[in-house]
Amino acid sequence: EGLSGLQGHLAGALVIQDNPALTSLNGLESITRFYFNNDGNALVISSNAALASLEGLSGLQGELPGALVIQDNPALTSLHGLESIRGLGDNADGNALVIS
Repeated sequence: EGLSGLQGHLAGALVIQDNPALTSLNGLESITRFYFNNDGNALVISSNAALASLEGLSGLQGELPGALVIQDNPALTSLHGLESIRGLGDNADGNALVIS
């Protein structure tokens, strides 16, 4: 159901952006790694007004090759689900982690 068929390594970045009704990332648990986009960001979670949980990303492991950007997700109160990420690369601005 949904995106639950995605698993393992994705060939590019994971960008979850501008989804006002999205409440969770359930179905993405089998993704273990992805790469980065032209901006150097590996994971962007931005402008998802109802997103309350990142637990669907619990399968991510090790170091992300680019930056982690989490911004403008007012219902998100925890980073639970990202515990297995052990390191981050930099983006084009020289940032590894952007949370706002």
